[in-house]
Amino acid sequence: MKGYCDMRKTEFNQNWIFEDRERNRREQVILPHDAMINTERDPEMRTYFLLAGFHGGTYEYTKKFFVPEEAKNQRWILEFEAVYCMSTVSVNGREVCEKPYGFTPFQIELNPHLRYGEENTVRAVANVPKEGHGRWYTGGGIYRPVNLYIGEDAYVELNGVKVTTLSIHPARIRVGLKLHGDGEIQLDILHKGEKAAEAAARIEGEAMSMELEIPDAKLWSAGTPELYEAVVTLRKDGRICDRVTESFGIRTVAVDSAKGLLINGKPEFLRGGCIHNDKGVIGVINNDATELHRAKKIKEAGFNAIRSAHHPMSRSLMKACDEVGLYVMDEAFDYWFR
Repeated sequence: MKGYCDMRKTEFNQNWIFEDRERNRREQVILPHDAMINTERDPEMRTYFLLAGFHGGTYEYTKKFFVPEEAKNQRWILEFEAVYCMSTVSVNGREVCEKPYGFTPFQIELNPHLRYGEENTVRAVANVPKEGHGRWYTGGGIYRPVNLYIGEDAYVELNGVKVTTLSIHPARIRVGLKLHGDGEIQLDILHKGEKAAEAAARIEGEAMSMELEIPDAKLWSAGTPELYEAVVTLRKDGRICDRVTESFGIRTVAVDSAKGLLINGKPEFLRGGCIHNDKGVIGVINNDATELHRAKKIKEAGFNAIRSAHHPMSRSLMKACDEVGLYVMDEAFDYWFR
């Protein structure tokens, strides 16, 4: 092997300066961060019963970071997993992104805006209206993680691996790939660290798919949350350019007029509840640990399903539901007629 330089994912959560000028607040914070949870509540608020008496505000986050000269030959991508709510992002004083929705991730290609060999500044501003923007405690600011991806000339696109169950008798899956650049793909399917199947192919275009049969497959359900990993390795000229791991469960979902919901061909009753995105005294701060704790408590209480009311769930909560065995109804938004 001649080397290894993947699309490196780095947490971009340290050393942010937070400002709330209306309330004269300025401090260094570690993301994720809820800018609203420690503000005063207004008992006279017209929509107190919806927003728990919390007014919004304009929340600013600034971070400085050094970019070396050699970064000119790399691709830098900055990802915000979510910012609540109406947000804009600037790099070195130039606005590069506007996001009006507070529950979905967005990415920014940094290269056109970077200054190589010197310090750079990224600034994110979240504007939360005073009221009328939600029907539950929404929090505010950069409340989900921020990630920096640095890659070479060939890599797997972000969220570029999708696994689909084709059948369970026998167990067959399709692994869809979105790629940048050329090279060879090695696909390994692992179960609890052991190789269950493998395949290889040459990249042909920006998208491709590979189908595999999984011998003696362990099926995923709420009662048996068996997870596999699809490990995608991209090689070019004898070196590894990128490696991506995506976890998945092998299962089928169907609805029958007589038998109801069928998971892997067997009837399943949903014993579920609806949840918002807040987590009590820590507000809406989101990470893997807090969401796994919540998913475990929901499962221990006897539930096998949850519905997000009324927002797309976080990446961390989806992962936790896969691990503990919870079916998910993932809503997109809260408005239906306007």
